[in-house]
Amino acid sequence: MKNPFRDKFELSKKIGSWGIWFSRIAFILSIFSVIFENDFWVIALGILAVLMFLTDIVKGQILSMANRQRIDDLIDNSFEKNFGESRSEGYYTNETTTCGIERLAVNIFESCFYSKRILEDVRCKTWIWAIGMTILIIVIACMGLQTILCIIFQASFPILLLINAVQSEMLISKLSDIESDYRKIYNNSNDNCRMAGLMSCVLKYENAMATYKALLSESSYKKLNKKLNEEWNSLKKKYNLE
Repeated sequence: MKNPFRDKFELSKKIGSWGIWFSRIAFILSIFSVIFENDFWVIALGILAVLMFLTDIVKGQILSMANRQRIDDLIDNSFEKNFGESRSEGYYTNETTTCGIERLAVNIFESCFYSKRILEDVRCKTWIWAIGMTILIIVIACMGLQTILCIIFQASFPILLLINAVQSEMLISKLSDIESDYRKIYNNSNDNCRMAGLMSCVLKYENAMATYKALLSESSYKKLNKKLNEEWNSLKKKYNLE
């Protein structure tokens, strides 16, 4: 499968994984800071907090660049044009659909279908880690064994984790609404409103992805890929999208 924007998405995921490891190290150091009172923990947590914020910023910038390439490729595939440097091959499964708005809408429907389910697969783990880190910091703060500066540094980690968890949850909600709109449109035989409805779904999807900037788990994608492929092919037959 040829994918011109895959490298940037993979780089953003790699940088995002650094942020996860920084939060895990901070979790361990926060426990040590209670057991062994020392200024070293304040300095270490401060450095980790800065690194985590920086990785989050860099990840977001690279993800934005990857999304711009993805949109170029989406247009190229849907309208058979060449706005991007190269066109993906095998990434979308709708080459038999008539090129134009119909194929554009089906491509976005496919992306929405997969993205929603991959995000749902990691939803529980995302919230457990964010809430666990938050509870730890609250307990440490209530014990009153840390300096204000140390608590501030410690608090930055669960805040970022909670923000990411909330953004992921909101994106899942938006994707659910968009998928529901797609199903209503394809179930409705009124062609007068069909194109307007499909374009509305396309714009809503791109707005959601640009707003919440969630990264999809590669491991979840591989785990669910076969099952989702079968479900997607069944949907295409149901709505005559082949």
